[in-house]
This record gives sequence, C-alpha cells and structure tokens, in this order.
Amino acid sequence: MSDLIVEVTEGKLEGKACNTLNNVEYFAFRGIPYAKPPIGDLRFAGWVIGVMTPSQPESRSITVIKFESVSTGSRLFDPPPELEGKRKAGNVLATLVGLRVSIGSGVYLQYNARNYRSELPANELLCKLNAPRTFLLLLRVPILRHCEAFVTNVTAAEFHQHGAILPCSGGREHSLKAYLSHAPIDTKIPEPSEPWEGVRDATQNGNICAQLDKESGTIIGDEDCLYLNVYTPKLPADASTAMPVMVFIHGGGFLFGNGTKDEDHGPDFIIERNVVVVGINYRLGILGFLALDRKEAPGNMGLRDQVQALKWIKKNVAKFNGDPDNVTIFGISAGAASVEYLMLSPMARGLFHKAIAQSGSTLNHWTCNSDVKSLAFKIPLLKGKKITNGEDLYKYLKDLPLKDLVVTSLLALATDPYKGGIHFGFVPTIEKPNGWEPFLDKSTYELLVKGEFMNVPFISGFCSREGLLMFTHGLAKIEKVVKDKMLCEHLPFTMTEENETELENRLKAIYLEGSEPVKEMDDFAIDLFTDIDFFGGIYVAASLIARKNPSVYFYEFAYDGGLNYLKKRLGIDRTGACHGDDTGYIIKTHFLPEDVSDQDKMVRKRIVNMWTDFARTGDPTPKTDDVITTKWQPIAETGFSYLLIDEKLRMQEGLPLPNRAKLYQELYDKYCRT
Repeated sequence: MSDLIVEVTEGKLEGKACNTLNNVEYFAFRGIPYAKPPIGDLRFAGWVIGVMTPSQPESRSITVIKFESVSTGSRLFDPPPELEGKRKAGNVLATLVGLRVSIGSGVYLQYNARNYRSELPANELLCKLNAPRTFLLLLRVPILRHCEAFVTNVTAAEFHQHGAILPCSGGREHSLKAYLSHAPIDTKIPEPSEPWEGVRDATQNGNICAQLDKESGTIIGDEDCLYLNVYTPKLPADASTAMPVMVFIHGGGFLFGNGTKDEDHGPDFIIERNVVVVGINYRLGILGFLALDRKEAPGNMGLRDQVQALKWIKKNVAKFNGDPDNVTIFGISAGAASVEYLMLSPMARGLFHKAIAQSGSTLNHWTCNSDVKSLAFKIPLLKGKKITNGEDLYKYLKDLPLKDLVVTSLLALATDPYKGGIHFGFVPTIEKPNGWEPFLDKSTYELLVKGEFMNVPFISGFCSREGLLMFTHGLAKIEKVVKDKMLCEHLPFTMTEENETELENRLKAIYLEGSEPVKEMDDFAIDLFTDIDFFGGIYVAASLIARKNPSVYFYEFAYDGGLNYLKKRLGIDRTGACHGDDTGYIIKTHFLPEDVSDQDKMVRKRIVNMWTDFARTGDPTPKTDDVITTKWQPIAETGFSYLLIDEKLRMQEGLPLPNRAKLYQELYDKYCRT
C-alpha cells in the first residue's frame, strides 16, 4: 500500500505530500467526512439521543464479572479508550468489569455523569447496542454507584434476588441497580459518515459551512460541511513514534470562518515540531445554533459537531501517526470559547487531554445567547410571514432555501439589540432539555464556580488591545462612547439604576482618570471594549479554573509586529496587539507576508515552541534555552502570575491590568451568580 493511502473506519483515503515554507515534507488528507451531511430533516439535528423512561422500575441485582482482559474483535461495542486499564489510586474497585446479558433487540446503558465527572466517560452518555446474542457490556466499577442500567427486551439474564450475588468462576462480585425500561423515545441521531468503496480522494478540501463572505458580499459554503483535514509529518503510522495531536477550532463569532482552508489556516509552523494537526469545520450561525427548545433544534449543534469530530479523531488519528491519548484542542476567539465549552460539557469527557484558549471565553457575553428563539421568530416576519409557535417555526426554517435562510438570519441579527461591542446572535445557549441529553444546561459561570469542568492542563490569554477590533465591527459605538462618556450602558449585565450610578463613577475613575498617559482620545474606549468583550471574561474564567486546576497558564500578548493577524487583515492602523493578532505567529495564512523580520521570526518560534511543547508534555516551557529564555509558571494558589509575550518573554507577578481585572471579577461575581 502506498504511504499516501491510509485506512480509517469508513474506508481508504489517499492524501498528498506537501512542503512547508522551510521545505519540510508533510502529508495532507483533506475533505474527510466525520458525519453524515446535516441536510433535509437533519438540517438542525443536534446529535441528540432520546432519554429513556423506566417501565415499572423493579430493583434487581445483576452478576458483575471481573475481566483481566477485553476482546473487542466483534466490534459490537468498543469501550471508550479512557476506560481501558485505568485505576483510581486507593480504590480497589477500579477494574474493568463486564455485565453479561442475553438480549433480543437491544440494550441501553445510561450513565449519570454529574456525580462522577473526572472518571466517567460522559461523552458516551447513552450507548445503544443491537445484537441478537450474548455479549459483554463494559463498565468501570467505581461508577456503578452513580449509574443505572436499562435493559430492554431481555430474553435471558442472570438476575438474582436483591442483595444476593452469585459470582461466576474467578470473578469478583458487585451489585448494580437495574430497571426494565422502554427504549429511548424519539431518537434521531445523525450517524457517522457512510463507508465508501475503493480509495477516497483526500487531496481536496471539503465544503465549509454556509456563511456570508464579507469580502465579496455573497453566500459561500454549504450545509454539507462536516469535514476535517489531517496533516501528519510521518507515514506510515508507527505506534512507537506516535505524535501529539493538535486540533484547531476556528473562530469567527460562530458565524464565519473555517478550519480547513490552507490559505487561511496552514499547518506549516507547528507541523515542523512533530505534531499531527487536525482542522475541523462545524455548523455556524443559524445552522449551528438555532435553539427552539425542541429535540429537532435543541441548540448548540455546532458544538455537538465538534464533539463528533473529536470522536472521529480518537478512533482514527493513530492511523496518521497521532496519539489518541495525547490530544490538545486549541482555538482563537469563538474557537477559544468552543475550547472552554468542550471543557464544561460532559459530552466531551475523555476526548482531549489539554486545551488552549486564545482571546475567547464562555464568559464573554457574545458567546452565549439565552433567547435565540426570539431572534429566530424575526426571520419569517422579514419574509412577510407571521408564525406564532415553535413547531411551525421549525418547519418553516427547515424548508427555507439555504441562501434565504442564511441571508435572512443575518438581517434578523442586524435588528437585534445588544450590549457590549460585538454581537453574533446565533451562538451557544443554555438548553432546556425535554427528551434529549443537553450539551449544556447550566450557566457557564455556575459550572466554573462549582468546578464542574474537565480538569486538563490549560493555557488561556488575551491580546493587550483586543478592543481595536471595534474599528471594523463597532466604530459607531466607539464614537458614541467618546462623545457621551457614558460607559455603564455598554456593560452586558442587568443592574438597578442605583447600581448603575455608582458603577458609572467607578468606570470613569478607571478608564478616564487612570494614571496611564492618553495618546489618542479614543484610547479609553478601546480599553473599555477590550475588557467588556474579551479580557474581563477571559481573566475571570481562567481564575476560576485555576482554583481547582494547578496547571493553568495565563498570558498577555503585547507584541506589535509584521505577523499581527487581524490588524493586518483588517487594515487597522493603530499601535498594540488587536484581537486575534497572536494567530499569525502560530498559523500560516495568506493574509500575512512570508518575508518578515528576524524579530517576528523569533516571536513566532517562541510561541510555536511553547504551544507544541505544551501539547507534548502539558508544560509550555519544560526547559529553557536560547529561544525560550523564561520559565512560564502556572497560576498559583498563593497569587496570580502570567507570561507577558512581547519582544521578550517576561513573567509578571500579580494581576494583568490589575484595577480592571478586580473590577470584572466583582462584576461577574455579583451579576452572574444564580
């Protein structure tokens, strides 16, 4: 077999040999489908699985047998890899076990994830298995206290009187509460991609999600967009040399962008550091985030797509010489918020092992909309049709031609009032589940405060002048703030008039009367929107995660050079590092020059080295040298510290932007608690 042909679960792929700017060879496999196209009745499908309802629950015990090894050759059920061979220190029950039953048409297994976050494979929240024969269901013993097994259509099973366990030969006995139940109600599950015959051409990109192209003013992309690219430095695969995997989640406000076009997001810089790079597309805008409180359109479909992509990666990345047990997700802006959402959702448990969030957080106001439904009801009105109920709205939107749907959703967004500097409307939401398992059903602030997140090594940071983005997305707001000097009205918090008056005075003391010299008359407005839209939420989220997680690394990117991505792309002629500017020092893009200064190259080399070392080891600076001259320390319990990335690397003790950081910590604590 050719080195450029790789066989994945769905079939064979033929890729293409490429070269980086430094003429280093790597192999690219593009346009790989990771799910069936979400078209037709699946337009807004959210990878939801119906929740089972017990039928006259009857407590019984089931014989549970310990197994020293597991065979998965039958392919009836592959246990999540995170269950295999792991033990919890001090817990003698931490062994793989099997539950032996003989069934007719199906067995359903549901885990209660909330009580056992760190060990439970919550991404496998509900597993449906169909097999007309005896087989084994694999469980992890410590979670037996927190789960229930639902067995349907049992023709024969080793049930015993409650409390009376009969061991099998050589086995260890444990009891498990079981209920006879109905099958899951109204399941509608978009399935993984269909297998293909022969060898699939993987030299061309797949579709990106339908969206407005801001440069041409036309709608580009397609609904059939669930594709990913894999880039590997080495083939054929060799388990002894498996490399870290870095999965890139693109930004764009959950409305725009892609993760698979090389001209936008080339892997050149990081792939030279011997990592496997994966770029993914996911549903955007109304296609990805319509939320009607219905199982047909539950919300957060784009985030569920990301989970599905991570599942595909876990199953297949070893074929590309990637290590499925060493996966780092990283993203910028909305991609960074996605990273945090994946850390918070039980659906993504066990699918990644490290995380990097650049210039974005789930606490940023623009990353969550609690009332997507009201925005969606504006769409038929704009088309001259009045609809008053959710079912009719769903049918109308499902059947609307794609371009009409995208264009009209953007027109509806343009009429949507909002606070803060930016707003994207069709974005993640807190679901109201009624017959489906939610991706998210609590506020992200609540989850962060309670420590209910995936505890993995984490890098988070911001650019020093994020608010420069307003010069292309919100110039009118900048001008209004400069003219009126009224700051509080832009804060995305609900407060009393008395609180507003008190806070207004404090805001003016911080932003208008600060000790730093003012170079431009709108500098204070740029600082205000830097904090409202980005820094405030990013800092507070990282601080909350660091309360439980000792491996949280925080940074401020302040370098102003030739590769500052968004400032160069949008033509912003102001000093400082704009939102997303650090992207250009990690990802190759055609918007930036190839011939840059030695200083730019050094900054790029430092960031690439730190990011890839973090992916490899969980520590961004495992050693110092001529390039990495400073040891990056994590946030400590005894005090905040962070890395300042400028012409040089410098560790800073204390809070970044201290007065502003303290202000937003207080605001989130006061107005976001439930």
